[in-house]
Amino acid sequence: MWLHPLQTPQRQKRQSALARDLLRVICKIEGVALGEDELRLPGLELIELFSSRYSTGLSIAHCRGMLAIAIGPGRVGVDCELKGRSRNWQGIAQQFFTPGEAHAISVARPEDREEAFLHHWVLKEAYIKAIRGSIFGDLNRLVVEGQGVSILAAECNTWNNWWTWEVEVSGSMIALCNSHSGAVMFSVIDSLSSEPAALFVSRLSDTQGQLASVLSP
Repeated sequence: MWLHPLQTPQRQKRQSALARDLLRVICKIEGVALGEDELRLPGLELIELFSSRYSTGLSIAHCRGMLAIAIGPGRVGVDCELKGRSRNWQGIAQQFFTPGEAHAISVARPEDREEAFLHHWVLKEAYIKAIRGSIFGDLNRLVVEGQGVSILAAECNTWNNWWTWEVEVSGSMIALCNSHSGAVMFSVIDSLSSEPAALFVSRLSDTQGQLASVLSP
């Protein structure tokens, strides 16, 4: 998992461009060959290309305060959200989450409501990205329990041994789902400069994920 905190909040279009800059830096560090035309491909096309060429999963996420890219074996999905926004978290949860989850968020203390909501949201969206699902079609059929995810769908019995992680870095909540490995290395890139001498990468310690439970309704 590669992270780059944004020093100032960025708009969506700028976030997307910076995420490609981050991927360019990662490719340089890892010795991965991607041409400039390939780096500019639409997200799903780039992910498919990366997967077919290197037999490795790729997922890209960005928000106003963070860029996050996950690369690893199997299917991977990553999502991030910047904390500190004023939203009707209870109303959004009632629209997109299960009744039990919406209730848990509604009874949380007002100062804890955003974090409770984002805990559910980033884990669900990371999993949806990993399986190439639909936010509108899948959010309310995924149930977050503790730090893991229970997948409540008839077809999900083919998805086994999913692992989930959730961390907070520089005010952003970040979630990762992976179908393969229970351990991950988090690396924070301080600079998006293309010059290797200007790169500063801090490695956070390996962390063990939470094994997601996969259930049939």
